[in-house]
Amino acid sequence: MKMRSALVLLAALLTMPAMAQDGDGDGDGVLDTADECPASPAGVKVLSDGCTPRNDCRKPRADEPVDDKGCAIERVYILKGVTFEFDSDRLTQQGKTSLQVIAEALKAYPEIRFELSGHTCSMGSDAYNLELSDRRARSAGKYLVELGIKAGRMTTKGFGETQPVDTNDNEAGREYNRRVELKVLE
Repeated sequence: MKMRSALVLLAALLTMPAMAQDGDGDGDGVLDTADECPASPAGVKVLSDGCTPRNDCRKPRADEPVDDKGCAIERVYILKGVTFEFDSDRLTQQGKTSLQVIAEALKAYPEIRFELSGHTCSMGSDAYNLELSDRRARSAGKYLVELGIKAGRMTTKGFGETQPVDTNDNEAGREYNRRVELKVLE
């Protein structure tokens, strides 16, 4: 009977989704499948994508310039998990939780100035999406200020649907296009 239980357990483990088996190879608190900077030093404060806002090697996105080590040159980070209620600039609980992690990382780098940019999918009019993305960027910035980040360190800007990172032809792509990014300005 013990052998059968062991086999059932083994079968269950082998068929579990990859996320459940995922680890944290660099010890930064971000699971490997979501970590865009898989070699961050253990124990450092990182953004929700697993990268520090300074001197980290982020995996490049399509058509993004890279340095001689294969790292993305631009210091623009998609703030994973920063989400809003439908058709609103009100942060979801997940969005607030993600921004709390991001605020802790930003506190570790107080000299960094940055821009928060809001982006939407293509559903709705261009003008509406531009206004919504601007409100969402401001909402994220306001919450960071509530968490102790100085307002003078940041600017906010909405880009609407003008800078998609995925297709707008399906829900998964549209969801990825609805995002907040942090661009290091210094």
